[in-house]
Amino acid sequence: MIFGDNKTKQVHALIIQYCDVVGRAVAEYKHLIDDYLSWDKHFKEVSKTVRKTESEADDLLKEIERTMLRGALLPAYREDYIGLLETLDKVANKAEDVAQTIRLIRPDIPEEIRPILGQVAALTCEQWQPVPGMVKSLIEGGQGLSDQADFLDDKEGEIDKLQRSTTRVIFRDLELPLANQMLLKQLLDQVCHVSDKIEDVGDRISLIAIKHAL
Repeated sequence: MIFGDNKTKQVHALIIQYCDVVGRAVAEYKHLIDDYLSWDKHFKEVSKTVRKTESEADDLLKEIERTMLRGALLPAYREDYIGLLETLDKVANKAEDVAQTIRLIRPDIPEEIRPILGQVAALTCEQWQPVPGMVKSLIEGGQGLSDQADFLDDKEGEIDKLQRSTTRVIFRDLELPLANQMLLKQLLDQVCHVSDKIEDVGDRISLIAIKHAL
């Protein structure tokens, strides 16, 4: 177990809580996309929820960092786990990017693209599901992390293929002004970037486990 000291129980709880908050941001990101694609006017409220959740994650990250710096962990572990938490924070940040684009710009999404964005959001939520367990496993000793990291990579690969094929559709098949094509490409990339950051979380967990020979 990486965190074996009783003094670190608060850190354990805060890290698990942090994963829950980031997970809520991912879930709300999917909720937002689903609502927007189905013409549900509640997407505006959901976009605000994504922003609030990302802000909550930022505040909690600062609290965890302060707790760590008060000596709850050895310096080497503090560095590794602050890095992991910052990588997790980028997942919530990318979810907020999607919320900002949809809330402020409200892009017109052609029918050819709509189901693909929904599929990417669904795959991203599937990809996230093992992450809290991976973090808990890392804390408790690192069992099964390799297989789970492979799962994250596989899901990101599925999304990457959708991203490439949809980019071709946007620029080759859709008869739209270039500005509209570029806006669609921006939205597509933002929707897919959440998955990229989840993959980064898996890579970071794997590196920490290898470093400490878990």
